[in-house]
Amino acid sequence: MLRTACVALLALLSLPSIARAQSGVESGWALDRFDPAPQGDGFLLAEHPRYARAWGLALGATLEVATAPLVLQRQYADRHFDELSVVSSMFVAHVGAATSFAGRFGVDLVLPVALAQAGTEALLGTVVLGPAAGAAVGDLRVGGRARIVGHAGRDPFSLHLGVWLWLPTGSREGNTGDGALRVEPRIIMAGAASIVRWSLTSGVMVRRAFDALNVALGPELRVTAAVGLELLRGRLRVGPEAYLVSPLGKLPDGVSSAFFASGQWGLEALLGAHVALPGGLLLGVGGGMGFERSVGVPAARFALSFAWRGPSRDASNTLVGIGQ
Repeated sequence: MLRTACVALLALLSLPSIARAQSGVESGWALDRFDPAPQGDGFLLAEHPRYARAWGLALGATLEVATAPLVLQRQYADRHFDELSVVSSMFVAHVGAATSFAGRFGVDLVLPVALAQAGTEALLGTVVLGPAAGAAVGDLRVGGRARIVGHAGRDPFSLHLGVWLWLPTGSREGNTGDGALRVEPRIIMAGAASIVRWSLTSGVMVRRAFDALNVALGPELRVTAAVGLELLRGRLRVGPEAYLVSPLGKLPDGVSSAFFASGQWGLEALLGAHVALPGGLLLGVGGGMGFERSVGVPAARFALSFAWRGPSRDASNTLVGIGQ
């Protein structure tokens, strides 16, 4: 099985034809796969939609540290292998805002800022791939969603439709942007039963294709799921979250499908906890690891979130608690 990415590089890259073939390859893309839920949802990754009857507002930030999100396996002329941590760690802040209205519609913004990266540069043909030299802004995410049926905070099942759009504000050289628009329409299902809160979201991210690293970087299927237990009269939520991603195109050979191909798809799981504090504050913490290590899926991740939710009655006419 290929871990994260597999690149066959001859020692000293002595074949000029390979270098010429890769001379037009641009470096970098939006490497971080941590896409936080809209502020105030009560999960780190998974969406559990809330809608205010009047205008509701939530502001906050999520800090996350990921280890080994980009590791290359290199083969030398004598056929021995080694691994090179091109990006051995990333420290990223996601600053966000969310609003909802009419008990049915929501809009959110998230701006990722890569505060620090560490790693070792790698030469692929004439392209140098490595960690960002300093802080770098990522692609701004603009989102919208609408409630179709049910209420996630009080009904066993609810259905919502949403879309995320990433503007190319990041840097390819800093591994924080694709250099082109990305869009992902989503179907969101969520609900509540007794103390259980659950969420399942599926979407297809449409993004530009990259000819790099012997991996299929392009349009991809993304699924996010979470189950939480609400304790302490709804003020504490604890439970696992996970996301799965798989490319939808072909392998770099142009023949075989990359869909759930070994080394191409990824799976990461986190265990998180959120607590609602007086004054509308919501604190969250979580940690986990990557189980199927495609590009961008780290060996381990730790996340810490802070949010403030303004006072506004939601569709279930409740003022307190994480899910309301």
